[in-house]
Amino acid sequence: MNKIISTGCATMVASMVLLSTALNAVAAVTVTASDNTTGSGATAAISENQFAGTATLNIHGHEKSADLVVTVLAEPQIDANGVHHVVASHTFTFADGSSITTSDQETAEPTATPGLYTLTANMEVVSGTGIYAGISGHLVANGTMNFAAEPPTAQFELAGAILEDTTGSGATTAINDHQFQGAATLIIHGHEKSADLVVTVLEPPVVDANGVQYVKATHEFTFADGSSITTSDQEVATPTGTPGLYAITAQMDIASGTGMYASVVGRLEAHGTIDFAAQPPAAQFEITGGISFCGDANHPYPVGDLNQDCRVDCADLVILLNHWLQDNNP
Repeated sequence: MNKIISTGCATMVASMVLLSTALNAVAAVTVTASDNTTGSGATAAISENQFAGTATLNIHGHEKSADLVVTVLAEPQIDANGVHHVVASHTFTFADGSSITTSDQETAEPTATPGLYTLTANMEVVSGTGIYAGISGHLVANGTMNFAAEPPTAQFELAGAILEDTTGSGATTAINDHQFQGAATLIIHGHEKSADLVVTVLEPPVVDANGVQYVKATHEFTFADGSSITTSDQEVATPTGTPGLYAITAQMDIASGTGMYASVVGRLEAHGTIDFAAQPPAAQFEITGGISFCGDANHPYPVGDLNQDCRVDCADLVILLNHWLQDNNP
């Protein structure tokens, strides 16, 4: 029966000319966290509607440099006092390729110095890539813009809060010469989940003249329902002033997943310590980043997706027809 249904499914679907459209609304996120991001930057005009430069952001205690492009999206509105009201965007691109983009409402107010304006920008975080995929939040920038300079320049400081869709922490201990094992707690799209964790070092570390170790590894998080997430990592372990204690930074690309995370993509970043003087050696860390998967808030199951693979296709029709007229009423 299933074979007959599957064979005829494509023909049946092709003959359907009236379909219902499902509109999926994503609720707005309200960020209530206290300021966790500060920074500063400087740009210079590269065209009549763009400035380019660099910025340094301190995000959750971690300092990062970024290339910065500011784009003016519409002609500024100038009021009777000479105040410019500007719609713009900031795109911060970090060394690992991750980025943060904001949508801005800016005000440039003239000062007593010809061509010099004080600048205030309310910056809604609207998108991100890499470890900042799924990011949200709000920043406020204050600074100056000098239209008398050639080219015009701007400098600013900013503060605010950003919220990644995945955060967490974990701790592991060595179980052999290339593996650590332990547990982690991740908050993924607002849902807290505990996981068993295995970290595997894939090849001997490369050690530079300063004793810094460069490591290729994997993290495998296995959750209570059997679903899992595996990452491919580039890790850096820097010696501290305490013998045997290293500070760790890990860039973790999502490589694969199983169960509800079968379609997972994204990137995480971990910061922590590893103590080789301990017996056995032990590590602890915190994680931030962004992941996406079928069924998350931004990729909900479409109406009619009976097998929850984020597609409505013949497989769903087979399920429907196999249960056609089934009645479980008492």
